Amino acid sequence: MKLRTLVAPALLLALLAVPASAGVVTAGSVTATQYQYPYFTALVQASGTIALADVHLVVNGTTVVQADKVEPVNLDGRGTYMIWKIYKYATGVVKPGDTLTAVVHDTDGDSDDRFVPCGAGSTKKKSQETASCR
Repeated sequence: MKLRTLVAPALLLALLAVPASAGVVTAGSVTATQYQYPYFTALVQASGTIALADVHLVVNGTTVVQADKVEPVNLDGRGTYMIWKIYKYATGVVKPGDTLTAVVHDTDGDSDDRFVPCGAGSTKKKSQETASCR
């Protein structure tokens, strides 16, 4: 009788103690442009199963871009589908031949990344692009 009294609550606790599932983050499209004058801009799109928290950019796997301004755009009202507009007022953030990586995190710390190569910018004098990452 004592064993039955101990086993029933233990079994109930074991059935109720479901491990928390990790969130799934999907870094989508990444585009960026470096201009000849001191201005770099990037757009990063991502989605997740729980609210997304932030994004940061890395150049060539080592240099973290310290953004001057980041504008999050919440597309679904829950924070699980986001676009970030990232601005840096500097020249030389990226150049042709570089690889730009966007790393996206959710509120639980799960992450995903997406990298894009940077090539030569537009040849149009009007835009003054020196590098374009897509």
